[in-house]
Amino acid sequence: MSLKRVILHIGMGKTGTSTIQDFLNRNSHTLCANGFLTFDPNALDTFRQPDFENTERLLSGLEELISRCKKASADSVIWSMEALGTRQFASDRQRVEAIRDKLDAEDFKVIVYVRRQDYFAQSGYLQWGIVHKTYPGPVRSFQERWPSIVGMDGSSLPDTNFNYYAVMQPWAKVFGRENVMVRPFEKSQWKDGKLLQDFVAHSAIPPLDYDFDISHQNKTFNMELHEMFRMYNSVFEEAIFPAEMNRFFYSFSDDEFFQRPFFSRYKLPSKDRIEILKACEEFNAKVAREYLGWEDGVLFHEPWPSLDEPFHVHEDLTLEKLVPILMQILLHQHRRLTHLEQQQGFNVKEFCKKFLQENSTSGHSQKGFGRSLFRKLFGRIFAGKDKSSTGN
Repeated sequence: MSLKRVILHIGMGKTGTSTIQDFLNRNSHTLCANGFLTFDPNALDTFRQPDFENTERLLSGLEELISRCKKASADSVIWSMEALGTRQFASDRQRVEAIRDKLDAEDFKVIVYVRRQDYFAQSGYLQWGIVHKTYPGPVRSFQERWPSIVGMDGSSLPDTNFNYYAVMQPWAKVFGRENVMVRPFEKSQWKDGKLLQDFVAHSAIPPLDYDFDISHQNKTFNMELHEMFRMYNSVFEEAIFPAEMNRFFYSFSDDEFFQRPFFSRYKLPSKDRIEILKACEEFNAKVAREYLGWEDGVLFHEPWPSLDEPFHVHEDLTLEKLVPILMQILLHQHRRLTHLEQQQGFNVKEFCKKFLQENSTSGHSQKGFGRSLFRKLFGRIFAGKDKSSTGN
């Protein structure tokens, strides 16, 4: 089977990739009806995002992708995986060539969003330096990690993923520069000021009746919640990504309570941000001129930060801030449990009271009694949760 068109969305990270992937998944039926199969970073069983530097698994993933297209009688593909838009992946050019040769499509389009490096550095440090600790030992400061936040440890700045020109080059050489669409991750430069509409306009997917009602994904926690992550992850000597903890924090971090001025947001000093932008100015100018045809070499339009901007040093997490956070988390969990009780017609207090009465003279050991209560109580709760999630 010969593919007609392949659209590769290669990131980069921290540019709304999860939102775009959610959009593609939400509209997969519409796209499938028009010959397109969509694949997100974890859609292939044989090649997922954590495998991005494994060439053997990449080849298996490409075979699986082709097989699934044949099964669905789809002649076009949209594959979104931000790990593809890294120097680590393209360090072996054969990986990029394998995508071209194995998929063997009549038409290839590569679309990549790039975020201004000072913002990328801030967001990347919180994600890969704190929440997902990608290195051994305790969580390190931004200065200790720089510039290996989005590159390999010990890298100089030109060798990291901050060098957008170097990130693009392998793709341009394999697919042709005219087939690589670079989009600045700036609202002022998006079509109608909206990311998803911009993606549709510039990615070469067909203009269809899409559902654009997609909530923003992977919102950034306030600094106090990141500080809790820092303390937790520093306990572990090895690299760690506590995925369950991350999902739990996302379940309540959007609460209005955590948006109050009482809490703070992580921000680099203007001096550091300006130094980052100066160091990346040459790379960005090349991208602007060679990929976008902008002779002025200005890739990002937003004004640079001013040295006059006030900067407040972030304070360590104090007891005065920790207690309200923990109280709010308890309240959040209480609301969730109450909602579950109402949904299932189940009262935890009454259940425990009845259980105690029935088992008070049954001769259970204290340990066995506790296990029995746990199994009955939580087995009932999780069974109810499973039913509610399936609509039964």
